[in-house]
Amino acid sequence: MNNNDLTQGPVSQRAQFLSVIGSLILLGIITLLVRKGYLKSGYSILWFLIAGIIFIMSLFTDALFWFSKATGIDYAPAAIFSVLIVGIILIAIHFSVVISKHEKRIKKLAQDNALIRQKLNDLKD
Repeated sequence: MNNNDLTQGPVSQRAQFLSVIGSLILLGIITLLVRKGYLKSGYSILWFLIAGIIFIMSLFTDALFWFSKATGIDYAPAAIFSVLIVGIILIAIHFSVVISKHEKRIKKLAQDNALIRQKLNDLKD
């Protein structure tokens, strides 16, 4: 087996089936979390994008082989994991930004609350 067999050979039906099922389960979980209100729709966009790309690459192996060749990944099925890893990194960055914004807002609210309490105490005296 030479190196071209890994990049251009067929993906086993079992691996393809599991990838398709896994991406559909991920899409279903994200949809359920959004519908129940546990996940805001704005935050779910990246998750839907990642799961959609994985679904397309799992269903259409030509897209998977094209992506793996374009990115220089020798073993095409590993490209699915690279998409997942990059997606999780992007989500982590996104949540870090959101947490930082909330942290600033909480600090400002705490300061405002302290000022209001001080004014209230001054009025009582």
